Amino acid sequence: MKEQDPNIIKQESKDIIIDNLKYLGVVVTIFLVVNLALRLDVNYLVTYTSERSFTEGFQLAFIVFTIFTFARTLPKRKDVKHALTLIIGFFIVILIRELDSLFDMVYHGFWKVPAGIVTLSAIFYAFRNLAVGVNELAVVLKVRAMKMMICSVMLLFVYSRLFGMKVFWKDVLHESYIYQIKVIAEEGTELLAYGLIAYAAYLICKNLKKNVID
Repeated sequence: MKEQDPNIIKQESKDIIIDNLKYLGVVVTIFLVVNLALRLDVNYLVTYTSERSFTEGFQLAFIVFTIFTFARTLPKRKDVKHALTLIIGFFIVILIRELDSLFDMVYHGFWKVPAGIVTLSAIFYAFRNLAVGVNELAVVLKVRAMKMMICSVMLLFVYSRLFGMKVFWKDVLHESYIYQIKVIAEEGTELLAYGLIAYAAYLICKNLKKNVID
């Protein structure tokens, strides 16, 4: 067997470097989108509210993209349809929570009703056969990009909440405390998380489609 010339760049090496450069490019783009949204809010909104802002708009766009990406994969990977349905349900609940001001037009806190229905329906469908649901979920969790998804979800639910605590910002700003500063910081962190979640969803579904089981 002929040995590879060490002075020649292997195609595999080129592919790995290009793949990582693409990854870097997308992540940097997400960072720029977050920065752009915050700057638009600060420069063009007279009164900043998290419900009506460029940041909120981008958040909703990323969530819808995530749901759409998993939904498109569902027909092509029916062998993990229960796990994908559970994931889709999870992000639909997040979308409903982000649209709480819209549901509040019915009555305050009404978003919990559709969110509860979606949650129970998704869990029942995914685990009505416990073994099937758990095994399918394990297949999806095995995808490498799921690590990125999990970290991004933790950034959304853990770090952004701790970072956006009113007590923390009052300790930082003291008598200069302004509510809008705290909200912008928290919403910006959430937007970053949503952007990374959307990219992770794309990578996960790309992998699942590439390894289709007939």
